[in-house]
Amino acid sequence: MLLTTYNVIIVFSHLAWVQTDRKSDGLGYLKYPLISDITKSISKSFGVLIPDQYFSNCRCQRSIFLIADVNNVVTITLLK
Repeated sequence: MLLTTYNVIIVFSHLAWVQTDRKSDGLGYLKYPLISDITKSISKSFGVLIPDQYFSNCRCQRSIFLIADVNNVVTITLLK
């Protein structure tokens, strides 16, 4: 199993997060990759896009997916 995270912001925001330490509300060093889903294709495939007139017509529901392998999603948690 591979731990990763993704969101719909650009990679420059990821870079800023990892270059900022946690005491300053950043992420600091991570042992797993951050993936930018700027095209929202991952979000769409997992069904977590929400229509929203203020966020370029849709935004991503904060979610956690535990994926065991290519065809096996173990759990999905939608966050508020």
